[in-house]
Amino acid sequence: MKRALLLFLLVAACQNAAPTGAPEGGSAGAPRTGVVDVCAFGRRALIGLDSCAGKPIGEELAGAKRTFVGVVDTVKQTSPGAAETTCAQMLYALDGELGKLGCPLVLSAPERTRMLDLVEAWYAVRTPVALSGNAAADEIVARVAKVRDAACACETDECLAKVQEQFDTLGQFAPDAPASAQELGRKLLDDVGRCGARIRKPVRR
Repeated sequence: MKRALLLFLLVAACQNAAPTGAPEGGSAGAPRTGVVDVCAFGRRALIGLDSCAGKPIGEELAGAKRTFVGVVDTVKQTSPGAAETTCAQMLYALDGELGKLGCPLVLSAPERTRMLDLVEAWYAVRTPVALSGNAAADEIVARVAKVRDAACACETDECLAKVQEQFDTLGQFAPDAPASAQELGRKLLDDVGRCGARIRKPVRR
């Protein structure tokens, strides 16, 4: 269970703010009729899970529950429209690890579909590229975007690792580079991380 909690906390820490482009409305981002939101049924599933394979889970699960509730409450205040996406990622990570132990989260078919839909939608988010007009900064952005596109086209860890070898050739923004360009560069690299997560933990239905 330590591995499960470690992964759970890692995902939670990375999601203290929802990523730009996270689904917030329409299609997978909008609650479906008759299905409570992911954060709500996630809390219920965690509260109801107090043992695995006939053995008490104990303090580690209690820690996971506290982390889930804390992150959910924070995200609902700072970015309420993206809270479900954050909850879906956290639940999906924990569900996968618990499943390896033989006790996946108890979710109804519509709830599990909702969770997986949101994770898939998050995997598909790609930051649009808008150049700043600063030639030097835009050149770096173009390089990062090219690497992002190559990484997101990968289907294996080997492919992703080969693309990541290009990181050292991207260059660095000058101290006076436009803040918008620097922020865009960071978001494009976030896309690379998202595409890596899709490869390492694909949605399985």
